[in-house]
Amino acid sequence: METSDPQLKASNKNAANIAYRVTGIPIDYKQKQVKTLLQTALQLDKAEISVKLRSIAISPNRKTKVATVSFSCRPILLPPRADEEWHFPIPTESNSGDSSADDDDDIISQEQIITVDSHFKGITVLRSYSKLDQHRTDIIAISGLGGHAFGSFKARDGQHMWLCDSLPRGLPGAQIMIYGYDTQLHGSTSFQDLEALASSLRASIAAQRTLGSIDAKSRTVPLVFIAHSLGGLIVKEAIIQMKNDREHPDLLESIYSALFFGVPSQGMEVASLVPMVAGQPNQALLHTLGKESQLLRNQLRDFPKAFDSKSSEIFCYYETEKSRTAKLWLDSDLVSEHHGFIWIKGKPGSGKSTIMKHAVEAATNGAIPSIIIAFFFNARGTELERSMLGMYRSVLLQIVSKTPTVLNDLSQLFSSKIKHGEVYEWNIRELQAILITIMKRPQEYPVMWFIDALDQCNDDEVLKLVKFLENIGQIAVLSGSSLHICLSTRHYPNIPIQRGIQLTLEKQYGHDQDIMTYIDSEFRAPHSLHIARIKNELRRRSSGVFIWVCLVVELLNTAFRRGEGRPDQLQRLLDSVPEGLDDLFTSILKVDPNSKEKSILCFQWLLFSNEPLSPEELYFAVLAGTEPTTIGKWDTEDINLEGMENFILHISKGLMEVSKMGRIVQFIHESVRDFFRLHDGFTKLESNLATNVKGFSEERLKHCCCQYMIRSFDEEKGPNILEDILRRFPFALYAVRYVFAHAEVAQVCGIDQREFLMNFCHSDRPPIREWILLYNYVADTDGTTYESVLLYCPNNSLIYDPNDSLIYIFSDQNLPNLLLILIQNKDNINAAGKRGSPLQLAAMKGHVTIAQHLIAAGADIEFPPSKYEPTAFISALSRSYPNVAHVLLENGASYDILDASSQTPLGQAAAQGDMAAMHELLQLGDDMNIERYSALQAAAGCGGVQIVQLLLQSGANVNFKCGRLGNPLQAAASYGNEQIVQLLLQSGADVNSVGGHFGNALQAAAISGNGQVVQLLLQSGADVNNVGGLYGNALQAAAFSGNGQIVKLLLQSGADSAAPPSVKS
Repeated sequence: METSDPQLKASNKNAANIAYRVTGIPIDYKQKQVKTLLQTALQLDKAEISVKLRSIAISPNRKTKVATVSFSCRPILLPPRADEEWHFPIPTESNSGDSSADDDDDIISQEQIITVDSHFKGITVLRSYSKLDQHRTDIIAISGLGGHAFGSFKARDGQHMWLCDSLPRGLPGAQIMIYGYDTQLHGSTSFQDLEALASSLRASIAAQRTLGSIDAKSRTVPLVFIAHSLGGLIVKEAIIQMKNDREHPDLLESIYSALFFGVPSQGMEVASLVPMVAGQPNQALLHTLGKESQLLRNQLRDFPKAFDSKSSEIFCYYETEKSRTAKLWLDSDLVSEHHGFIWIKGKPGSGKSTIMKHAVEAATNGAIPSIIIAFFFNARGTELERSMLGMYRSVLLQIVSKTPTVLNDLSQLFSSKIKHGEVYEWNIRELQAILITIMKRPQEYPVMWFIDALDQCNDDEVLKLVKFLENIGQIAVLSGSSLHICLSTRHYPNIPIQRGIQLTLEKQYGHDQDIMTYIDSEFRAPHSLHIARIKNELRRRSSGVFIWVCLVVELLNTAFRRGEGRPDQLQRLLDSVPEGLDDLFTSILKVDPNSKEKSILCFQWLLFSNEPLSPEELYFAVLAGTEPTTIGKWDTEDINLEGMENFILHISKGLMEVSKMGRIVQFIHESVRDFFRLHDGFTKLESNLATNVKGFSEERLKHCCCQYMIRSFDEEKGPNILEDILRRFPFALYAVRYVFAHAEVAQVCGIDQREFLMNFCHSDRPPIREWILLYNYVADTDGTTYESVLLYCPNNSLIYDPNDSLIYIFSDQNLPNLLLILIQNKDNINAAGKRGSPLQLAAMKGHVTIAQHLIAAGADIEFPPSKYEPTAFISALSRSYPNVAHVLLENGASYDILDASSQTPLGQAAAQGDMAAMHELLQLGDDMNIERYSALQAAAGCGGVQIVQLLLQSGANVNFKCGRLGNPLQAAASYGNEQIVQLLLQSGADVNSVGGHFGNALQAAAISGNGQVVQLLLQSGADVNNVGGLYGNALQAAAFSGNGQIVKLLLQSGADSAAPPSVKS
């Protein structure tokens, strides 16, 4: 039976990655007996959980055996708690030893116990020998900082653990052991420093070799160390201590070799790690690892002296040639040095994005299965495609989609953000916290992040992201997770990093060769000695900037095609080409003054449009602004798509292209956008734009939209006018959507829109009615853009009535500066539409500035509720817009009212987790417990721990009953919120209170499938056979949901399997 418990499901996929050590196994047990013993002791269902034996060996005391195992699912009796060990009696029937002692009344038999742990502290034997002549060598492997005694020696791409699975075959006669100690920095409670850790290792080895003697005649077998990172420092310090150990002089003599990997013998940079150990007992350990550590200096001096025998030799192997950067980045042995972080820097146009795309493709198709996460910042894209918030959301979405268990692990956090199907916005800090939580846990596969074109964000955002990437890389190293991060930017901003590899693209070996290969491939002039010199000069002058080469090669090819291809002509042309990209763009665009007006408008559209444009949209948008009288129905016989693309290529002088994916027009490179946006490109082409580039541009785009819309209505008549306009006038859809948006920005930039608004509504033929008709038609046929509005009025697809005012429309579309013009013009601020008044509409959409303007102008805060919406205050609370709710409350909105579901504003605020509104409403005296709804129940059901605490501290009745969820405890249990369940129980909640849809809290938890909550309720005295609700009792609820683990848990707790059938059965 498959479990539906989200917590158990979350752990199942990663369960095979968790190794457990089992000690105390009877000495005569074989592999099958060990598996049977574990299945019996841990109460495992063979059909659900299988046991995989990783190793079995004789313990150092030679009286018992030790095994390493993993499980297909985490056993319920081994809950995930760090540094925990569990003890289980060995069932009597499983014992195979002599039972004759049971017949002797003078001997009291002692219960045999096995111990299971996952920390592996001390020595664990993986391979041993029972016969003296078979045991030839001892090998002890020691992991490094943040590693795990067993997991550190597993392959990155699977379950292969070479000490268990390969070394015994490759080195017969070796007794193989691993040594575990507290390797974690953050959260450690260990007081041990480096000397203490070495002393513990030395004592463990001495005890093992004393206890582990196969016969009475002790012999010394060679001892070999395999040590990584911090483990190597511990071994070195232990060897120094052995030199002075008079009790065990043979220990040092038995050491034949020690293999050290990535050992920071001269110290580490620990400054970035100090905050992780602040206030912890292990601060001393961290300081002994620093570059200024006197202990490490002493170790460098004393370690070679420990082997003073003339026969002792120390061999050191070093790399004499520098490895390729990518290999250094991917080398797991060096991850402690660079934390998996590589930063590719290069000039604009040098090919960084191309390199990143190839890297993503290579990683995706690599031999090692990995989780590949990629985000390419796109200044041409939507807000989420070009923002930090979008980057974090995309990264998290990709991780969740590729490792679904992550979503289960974080179900509680997700449920706190989701209510009734509405998902509210995440902020960057929350997303960072989730990503850190994920990387603190061992991953089944290595994780690789690729983030390109970060420089498109502002400097502060870049700094914060780099610091976050450094932090999460460090956390991954210390947690034993495999995380590699590849970042690409331009050279600025110049941000220093503590750990990581920095790569300058134009300085890399082979980059010049790539440019030369492109020139040889694309330059059309026939080969000659002079042409070869031109090619070489072209490569040299490029300074590693690929886009410069592409543009200049095209200039040379154009000259060659028009018959000016003699070497001397091409040389003169190349000599005239500027070396800087901005100067090159200016030179290219000034070649044809006849197309200057169209060129400027074309670039204005690409830079200031509200969404990417298709070639046909851009073609007609330019015509609307330069040749409006030529606008008519699109006839492909007059101009087809190829002709439009050629037009765009011509007026942009090759600086625009049509993307292969999605067929939108875009700049050939971000450096072109930077030329216009940051480097005064428009001013260099048209000086009249210098004073207000954005304002003049937005005004012109608004004019294009208005002209095109009016012309389309003039041209098109008939019964299907709206459908025909959208079909035969490609730019009409954009024009109707964004004409007011461009007017809003123009107003913000100081271009007065009063005359435009007056003409739009009050001219001889005002466009407002036609705009409303077309806008409603667009909304009715394009659910992707306006579906949220349609949800509010499902019975009427019209968004605006023909007589709706511009105040109503601007309140809906969040155009505060245009709204102010109308307010100053004394328009009716309470002119209502089908969704209520303008203020109600602003509250419903979360438009706080609109709400402030309307209230300041005297809008009616208590405007009567509409068919679809309650008052403005309730609308703002129910949709989680705390800023709007606060403005309304501050200006006298009524708070002692109920919504359609009899919920108070306090209940709405509790359900939305709006702490500020909660404080205000509680101070005003809003009732926490009303007949049909409880604010505490709302908070408990939606996972708001702080809200629950606030309500309890304010006197909320913890056992108040109302609604289908019964009481707050049942609400929390049904949502599987363990923290809130614990809080309510501690506050006096009645665990066996009956009522509501689920009958009682235990049944609510059983049907929701949360094993931890079920266990918590049982431990708190829940009656396992309590009857009530739709499912009868908790056992029937768990069975109905198909949750085998919870069924088993309830039966073990005394549930009656013979109870009468439930209503749902």
